Amino acid sequence: MGWADRTLRALLVALLAAAAGCGSEPEIDESKLPLRPLLYTESQGEGLPRPDQLEEWTRAGIDPVAWQSGATEVEAPGEFAPATSPQALLSATYRALIAGKSDAIDALTFEPATFGAITGNGVSAARDKTAALRATLQELASGTFGTPRASFAREGGLGGQLVTTTVTLGSPHLLDGSVPSEDQKPEMLWNSSLQLRWSGTQVSFTLHFPKIARDKNSDWRLLAAPTVDANFLAFRAAGLDLNPALMGREHASFPLSVGNFWHYRVTTPGRKPPTGAQGLELPLEDFRDEVEEIDDYGSYRVVRLLRTPDNPAESTSRFAWLVTPLQVYRCDRECQTRAEDARWLLAWMRRESPDLVLPAALDARWGPGGREAETSVVHISRDAVPMSLPAGNYPESFELIRALAAGKQSLYFVPSVGIIARRLVGRGETRLEELTSIRIMP
Repeated sequence: MGWADRTLRALLVALLAAAAGCGSEPEIDESKLPLRPLLYTESQGEGLPRPDQLEEWTRAGIDPVAWQSGATEVEAPGEFAPATSPQALLSATYRALIAGKSDAIDALTFEPATFGAITGNGVSAARDKTAALRATLQELASGTFGTPRASFAREGGLGGQLVTTTVTLGSPHLLDGSVPSEDQKPEMLWNSSLQLRWSGTQVSFTLHFPKIARDKNSDWRLLAAPTVDANFLAFRAAGLDLNPALMGREHASFPLSVGNFWHYRVTTPGRKPPTGAQGLELPLEDFRDEVEEIDDYGSYRVVRLLRTPDNPAESTSRFAWLVTPLQVYRCDRECQTRAEDARWLLAWMRRESPDLVLPAALDARWGPGGREAETSVVHISRDAVPMSLPAGNYPESFELIRALAAGKQSLYFVPSVGIIARRLVGRGETRLEELTSIRIMP
């Protein structure tokens, strides 16, 4: 019997004796004593191996008899644990960018002194370059991997929509840039990558690592900030990882629900209404756009509308919008046909410029994929535009201006209402479509 067991037994005997009020030791039936967990005790000779997850008396707040206590839980490795392999560094970088934690992000880089020793930079240059690298990583975490608003996110966030699949290590080098011999361990890796997949699809993204290196302790860190591919940028710009409820009836800025319609009056300022052979005015070009059908693909939707001219002699036509949580595109025939193929659709979105980026903001500018571009395809006016229309007065609207081959188009948008007017300028005349009536289903 170990000393701990003997001590516990003696203590129990003493307590029973005190309770009985007598000085003699009562008889104890050991078979009726409660079972005690096995504790680590000293033994003669070499001793037994120490069990894993052993509960110790010395740990504050731990009852060594109670079951189960916190000491039996396996603690996860610390977030800032050194990456002892290139694979571990790539994985840790992805997790840190997703989490957006500053300390975890800074831990991916070398301290300035080590950075300088590895790269050959002086103290001042190493300090500046380390600071610049960390700032780039923080911007990457808050921008490319960040969420515009916490309420926009799905449960599980961006990380819940992505699956890591493949790590590809780049070409090995020594710190001087030379290729190591067979008996030398690489000190740097150039052009490594981590492959990600959009969960539930065949769409892949690549997180590219230009340079990573190890120090004398064989801990791997970043020498340059990673980059993402164009597909990932389009995926995030469209908000395809965000909560689909943003496209729904309650939250959508552009209320595209089945049954909603917008009726427009068409005029050509400065031109008299056309007349027929008898001198009578020809039927107006007014029309109604009504949401007829929605193809819901989970992260995005194709909303099909029926355009019905007021002139019964004219035929109806159909068009569609591609709607994501953060963008709205005019969806052409091929877009409608192939919308189910998420991989094709992302490539299409990278080429096209959305008509609307949400939430709308004054002086916003964008190009293909809805991303800011030096030469923007669409921009919003700097000031809100008041509009007085047959359907009512709208003191503030966003004017979305798009350059066309033979002029320009302006769409006037009001959140929760939709497009209240269109102005087409070109070929020496202006066509104006103004909202006359509207129906938004509750």
